[in-house]
Amino acid sequence: MSVFRFKYFTIDQQECAQKVGTDSMLLGAMAQPCGCNSILDVGTGNGMLALMMAQKNPSSRITAIEIDEKCARQAALNFKQSPFGLNIDLLNADFIDYEFRGEYDMIISNPPYFSNAFLPADMKRAKARHEATMTLSNFLEKAHLCLKDHGSVWFVLPVERTDEAISHGCRLGFVLERRIKIAGKPGGHVRDILQMIKTSEPVLTIEDSFTVRNEDGLYTEEYKSLTRDFHFTDL
Repeated sequence: MSVFRFKYFTIDQQECAQKVGTDSMLLGAMAQPCGCNSILDVGTGNGMLALMMAQKNPSSRITAIEIDEKCARQAALNFKQSPFGLNIDLLNADFIDYEFRGEYDMIISNPPYFSNAFLPADMKRAKARHEATMTLSNFLEKAHLCLKDHGSVWFVLPVERTDEAISHGCRLGFVLERRIKIAGKPGGHVRDILQMIKTSEPVLTIEDSFTVRNEDGLYTEEYKSLTRDFHFTDL
């Protein structure tokens, strides 16, 4: 699907390898940007997460960074055609190499994570989904540098990478505030959404679980409730 319509904005994604998907929908709907004056969306792709953050917190200033030129142009058009475009700045640059001028209250990302998987033939998709240009450790290290003290980073990753992310984050100076275990269907825990805080103070970690579809393959009531502000109509 080259165009995906949300309630308050439309995502044109024909130039982007990564299309609108459940991972980003869940991450954007679960992330909590309230009180954040500055937000950085890393690897914005088609711009979906940046727009979701702008909808949830219209007073925030959002920077969206994307390494792929065509995808960045697509995101820029999506921003311009939305009600939130004036709140979002787009950078067509490499997150790891870019020298940011300030620090952020929050970082959000659906980063590349299939480090050991077989690379698909479509290399644009490979760049989006594999650690071809940014590893998980690189992402966390740069995120730590870009965050203000007590700032948070929200990201989604496969469950088999979670322990690695938490361990590396703790070494850098993050503490885990929230872990949401995502199941595609009951009993099928395949993803985690993590929120880490840049702080040296102890934090009580909250663990939740969330199921996207029921045994019949239909969206659960909790998924419908979570995404109701974004989906155009009830699912």
